[in-house]
Amino acid sequence: VVSSVVFMTMLHRRGHLPRRWQMPLLRDLSKFGNVSGMLLLGSLCRMGVYTLMTYVATVSGVITVAAHQILLQIFWFLTYFVDPLFVAANSFIARDIRRCPERAMRLGMFLVFLASMAGVVLAFLASGSTVVFGAFFTSDQEIYGEVLRIAPYIGLAQFLSSIVLVAEGVLIGAGDLRYLANMHCLNLVILSGYMCVSLQLELGLQGVWLGMILNQVLRLLQHLLRVSSGRSPFPVGLLDNSEPEVA
Repeated sequence: VVSSVVFMTMLHRRGHLPRRWQMPLLRDLSKFGNVSGMLLLGSLCRMGVYTLMTYVATVSGVITVAAHQILLQIFWFLTYFVDPLFVAANSFIARDIRRCPERAMRLGMFLVFLASMAGVVLAFLASGSTVVFGAFFTSDQEIYGEVLRIAPYIGLAQFLSSIVLVAEGVLIGAGDLRYLANMHCLNLVILSGYMCVSLQLELGLQGVWLGMILNQVLRLLQHLLRVSSGRSPFPVGLLDNSEPEVA
């Protein structure tokens, strides 16, 4: 409630809100629904993947799901440190993509580079946090041992997640929303199949977090293929067309 009041007050002071209520036009609502619908579909598919992981951890036993919840807490907490880069990609790429595509391209690549650097730091923090905070969350040595066993997996997942999150922010800013929605739907199907296999093979927590890494690897490869193919609105092709200045 407090955040809503603060946001509305700031928007009003900066003149972004009308002085009186106006009924939105149907064509405006249609555009908004088209964009928000694709974003919502992608979000539902992403959360579906994480829900499947938690389900597999839950049916694998109390110790497995307890260790999984500790690892997820560390993973999500550290993910928020990359969120400002994601928001910057959303805002600045959308601002520049039409009026100055070359600047948008260079800014997007710089943000992804920053995300990769942040990902290296967060990977070490994630792996190290399993030692420090694993004992903080539980006194059960068996659960703690499970958490420590997944330390390399959470580190790699954290690194990849940092890059993927900002790359998707760039693609959202570029307006490549339909591709993202389709990609997340496809990945939900792929990860569902993987989780079924993991459950049948009784891979336990290791299988769950290999699924987390697989999820990030799939998304990263798909984004690379999308951008390099030239089908994305993100103008990475300008790199090939740029020529050095002649003195």
